[in-house]
Amino acid sequence: MPPFTDTVGELVATHPAVRVLHKSGAVVDISPLDIVSVRVLPPVPVLNRDIRSAQRAAAFAWPGIEHAWVDGWFVRAAGGYTHRGNSAVPLEHSASPRSLGDVGAWYSAHQLPTLLCLPDRLVHPPETLVTSEETVVMARDLGEPDGPPLPPAPPPDWLALHGDSHPLTVPVLTAVIDGKLGFASVADDGPAVAIARGAVTEGWLGISAVRVAETHRRRGLARQVCEVLLGWGAAQGARRAYVQVRAENMAALALYPSLGFTEQHRYRYARIEAVSIEK
Repeated sequence: MPPFTDTVGELVATHPAVRVLHKSGAVVDISPLDIVSVRVLPPVPVLNRDIRSAQRAAAFAWPGIEHAWVDGWFVRAAGGYTHRGNSAVPLEHSASPRSLGDVGAWYSAHQLPTLLCLPDRLVHPPETLVTSEETVVMARDLGEPDGPPLPPAPPPDWLALHGDSHPLTVPVLTAVIDGKLGFASVADDGPAVAIARGAVTEGWLGISAVRVAETHRRRGLARQVCEVLLGWGAAQGARRAYVQVRAENMAALALYPSLGFTEQHRYRYARIEAVSIEK
């Protein structure tokens, strides 16, 4: 009798073969005749340290133009361009609402409003804070390295499709702390028609800035450019990958699970200009 083996993952098809999507993104096809038993497994619990690890990697992948540590909060400034580049995130265990006065002073010195990025479970903000822009963080393990070298700065056709002429676009896109950047694109007999930014920090690959030209949508190009980055990230030494998706972006929330991503946690933004913080 041949030895038994296990395949663990998400069941995505049952005919003509049983198809299982592994957490690494690999797809395994199994003949129904070879299956002895099937067992439903509970979701793997997400620990606070997992959330902190992903948020630290994401913060280092988008550090803004200036950044600093304020009592366990990682504060970033980029002239107000992008929320990720101009918000404070509680990355250290010492971060608490009692330090928000000092966080606010740092942003006041940079002539910026105080914007907080508040991940699930890492800090308990004052109840008076109003949060918005709920964002889903999805994660997966990476498979074998399989990707071409990518430019560490956005080429002209990449920037053209990105479509943002803000003077800080390139400085913010190319900022990273102790990591590597790769700007992926897919062309169609001409300039890029699909793009994405990859950043490898803290052992994670972060995928962001995914764009597809309107004339080329619904052709699987977003998937294709993300797959390029997944292989590239593994080749750079990343072990896991994450994406950050606004909760109302139904198209992206449908795409990433098909690439092996599952929800890890969520975060929200909050401004504190009108909030009284007691130290």
